[in-house]
Amino acid sequence: PNPLLQNHPLMAVHPPTLYIGYVGLTVPFAFAMSALMRGSSGTEWLRRTRSWTLVTWMFLTLGIVVGGLWSYEVLGWGGFWAWDPVENASFLPWLVATAFLHSSVVQARRGMLQAWNFILVIAAFALTILGTFLTRSGVINSVHAFSQSPIGPALLWFLMVVLVASFGLFAARVHLVASSPRLDSLASREGVFLGNNLLLTVFAFIVLTGTLYPMIVEAITGDKVGVGRPFFDRMAIPLSFGLLLAMGIGPVTPYRAAKGSVVWERIRVPIRAALGVTAVLVVFGYRNPYLLTSVLTATFVMAVIVRYLFVSARKVANRHEMSLPSAILRVMRNDTSYWGGQISHVGVALLAIGIAFSANLAVDTSAVLSPGDTVSVAGFDLTYAQRFERQEPNRSVTGARIEVSRDGRLVSVLEPRLNQYPQSLDSVATPDIDATLRGDLYLSLKSLDDQKVTIRVFWFPLIWLVWVGGFVIAIAALWSRLVKKPEQDRANVRRTESV
Repeated sequence: PNPLLQNHPLMAVHPPTLYIGYVGLTVPFAFAMSALMRGSSGTEWLRRTRSWTLVTWMFLTLGIVVGGLWSYEVLGWGGFWAWDPVENASFLPWLVATAFLHSSVVQARRGMLQAWNFILVIAAFALTILGTFLTRSGVINSVHAFSQSPIGPALLWFLMVVLVASFGLFAARVHLVASSPRLDSLASREGVFLGNNLLLTVFAFIVLTGTLYPMIVEAITGDKVGVGRPFFDRMAIPLSFGLLLAMGIGPVTPYRAAKGSVVWERIRVPIRAALGVTAVLVVFGYRNPYLLTSVLTATFVMAVIVRYLFVSARKVANRHEMSLPSAILRVMRNDTSYWGGQISHVGVALLAIGIAFSANLAVDTSAVLSPGDTVSVAGFDLTYAQRFERQEPNRSVTGARIEVSRDGRLVSVLEPRLNQYPQSLDSVATPDIDATLRGDLYLSLKSLDDQKVTIRVFWFPLIWLVWVGGFVIAIAALWSRLVKKPEQDRANVRRTESV
């Protein structure tokens, strides 16, 4: 087996969860094809399709997050997302499935976007086939492409058959399922959902283009070209800010048409809260515009959600003479689908803050140390104590013991190492990480001999918010599916626009 696959227990979780996410999108696709064949776009197919998509989306989310954590803790480069083609292959169906989960709300509520929802379901399924092709065919170079298989051409033909057959059926039957009401106003919740879908589909198109462009150019001209991380980052940043704004504005915007005064009343306090938090960061010396914008928008999203939850809970508490915590629980259980979505938005906001801090305030340096030497990085003193060797089950380990001190006090001992596996000619460098609430001190071994060690040192502030945010997103989807509304409370469900 590839040594990288033996190097971390997360490899027992990452592939199965992604596999379930990929395979699971077959079911929504089957429901969509069945509805098209029957010429029916009623609520039953939508309910079942959304339910299955939500479960599948949860596994895709979990697989992507666990994969990022594996990359961070195993590969030693200090990152968790490199816009690698195989990473993108899992991200693409996630983006399209996310768009469907949002647009399906509009169809269920207003009967709109019926034809568009069929397109999204077909596209999500097709992208899982494309992702399998990219991973298994050997056409791309990737740290994730661990094997090559002659199944590549068959997958490509299967993808073409799926696209032609499904969109052919859609074109033939769309007149039976596309009787959507017209949009009353862009200044409405439906308008925000449309904007959300536009951003997500543009995001997916850009990622798809950047992933396939090198392969297309090589196939046509024979030239090898690359689309690197700077391109994807440059495209993703403004789209991500737009999506965060939609998450904040959407829940406070009424359906059909929204009055500016009503929306302002609902966002006035959240805007003040977001500006206040951002101002505190400025006072403490933070000036990076990407960091401040990320914190501003993410805090706004969370403040909108918290405000609505407390306003709703206070009304329920007054009506039923119960404590505020009990009222909060009742409100959330009364509409698990809505609050599952809002909790996932909190996860996205936490993720955005974690990325903003860890990317914009990261420290990255290298040092060559002899035994007893000390280097200072991000307020830590790192002292090379000694080289060590040991035999572990199925591998030989060689590493460097680094003592970490802060303000003259020993706070940690880290052991970045090289693992040598039987039947493998290359050693696998494994980093060691001191994870705290302030951030992660991350040490990766570049070279080691009897006299000196070369280490790469990273400091990633608040990167734990990335993992917390990612898992909150997945758990929110699970919660919205498993937690049922109490029978006696069903009549008390209050929709967002009524507050």
